[in-house]
Amino acid sequence: MKALLLFTGLLMCISIQAQTYAPYSGNKANGTKVSKPVKNKPVVTEKTPEKENINSKMTVSKTDSAKNENSKPVVAETTRENENTKPKESYRDYMTMAIEQLHQKDYQKALDFYGLALGVSTPESTHIVLKSRAILYAIMKEDEKAVADLTKAIQYKGTPETQLAILYVMRAKMYANNKNMDLACKDAARAKALGASYEMIRDIDCQ
Repeated sequence: MKALLLFTGLLMCISIQAQTYAPYSGNKANGTKVSKPVKNKPVVTEKTPEKENINSKMTVSKTDSAKNENSKPVVAETTRENENTKPKESYRDYMTMAIEQLHQKDYQKALDFYGLALGVSTPESTHIVLKSRAILYAIMKEDEKAVADLTKAIQYKGTPETQLAILYVMRAKMYANNKNMDLACKDAARAKALGASYEMIRDIDCQ
């Protein structure tokens, strides 16, 4: 009876001890060791789409800036073309402006417009501008400048002979006003030889 009780107690101890171990799987007889499962570390993936977006933004910005840089010269060239195609005033326009200022007795502005007219005048019209400015100088009592413009007009190759007589008469009168009768009479004789009438030179006393 005691042996039976002892055997029963041993069985209970073995069963209790068995419950404290983790369940065993594997074949111990083969000598195969069971390794503990390795926990896989989470793989961190690079956010390539964001980099691609950044690169694409940079590419777009570079492309836009290149377009802007390329477009600037085009605008400048277009502006230059518009300036070149803009119609410029002719010498007649400047002459009209000068005469308007002359009527308003703004002689300095009239001189400025005569200067502009002279800058764009043609070979056929240069003598007209010089003669008109000489008249203005005479009005302003600047006889030396008036004589200088008349001399330029006389010496200018584009001045027609029909106008030379008038220019000589005008210069002769300027000389006469300044009591330089020798030069005045010489110009009067030249004017007469070119067809100037007596009425044109009768104010010059060369006797």
